[in-house]
Amino acid sequence: MIAERLSGLVVLLVEDDPDSRELLAYYLESVGCRLRVAGDATGARAHLVDWRPDVILSDVTLPGEDGFSLLASLRASPATRGIPAVAMTGRSDAASRERAAASGFQKFVTKPIDLFSLPAALASVASSGVAGDEERAITRRDLRALLASLNQPTPYRYTSVLRVDDDRLESVWTFDRARPDTDTFPPDAALCASYCALVVRERAAVSIEDALADPRAADHPKREALRAYCGVPLFRRDGTLFGTLCHYDERPQPVDPATLAALSQLAARLMCELPPAWATPPATRSPGG
Repeated sequence: MIAERLSGLVVLLVEDDPDSRELLAYYLESVGCRLRVAGDATGARAHLVDWRPDVILSDVTLPGEDGFSLLASLRASPATRGIPAVAMTGRSDAASRERAAASGFQKFVTKPIDLFSLPAALASVASSGVAGDEERAITRRDLRALLASLNQPTPYRYTSVLRVDDDRLESVWTFDRARPDTDTFPPDAALCASYCALVVRERAAVSIEDALADPRAADHPKREALRAYCGVPLFRRDGTLFGTLCHYDERPQPVDPATLAALSQLAARLMCELPPAWATPPATRSPGG
């Protein structure tokens, strides 16, 4: 059944009407979706600061900024342009459908919402994603499960796939053991502010049991906040560096050879299964970029 495909789907529901919001939230949670809700565009953006859903389900008639404008602005931002979206509206005319498509919605459902057609719309956009951002739209759910599984036998709080782009580091996905039901997607950071810089420099595995006692971290800006790190490089099929796969924690942690072995095994698997958007190195930036 299509509804079964929604189990585990992470959804941002944006609906200003309290009754409709409550009904939709109840239904989505009943079929296994993991949900956050907002009543307007401002609330939706607040959720998206450090969290990424698999799908946005938004009413287009919102107080203040409408759903069309909200989606258009999300499509204009590199951080949110790859999130699939379904529009909800009380109008089914061609003009409304065209405006929804122009704003960046992949599907359009009319109110009152048909709870038989809604699952098909959500499942469809979640599986197809948004052209140009396959890494977030297509592999996110599988990667989330892989990172959770990799983290489970270790003492570390965080497990991440991080992408290196020049001197920047982007979290493709981060699993946080302290918040396992809340997907973490932190903003970009400077590479030099992460122990991943050591992996990038050495092109090899790096482990730090206690940053305060490790000379490699003597001048590192995160040595007080993040005491332990264990990471391996991720390479594309052509041999260029994609980024890192790593564990880290606020407390010192002993380095277990089995942990490094598990990281290396998953890194080898990811190297063979990188989606098209990952397979090509990022374009060279201009000196002023």
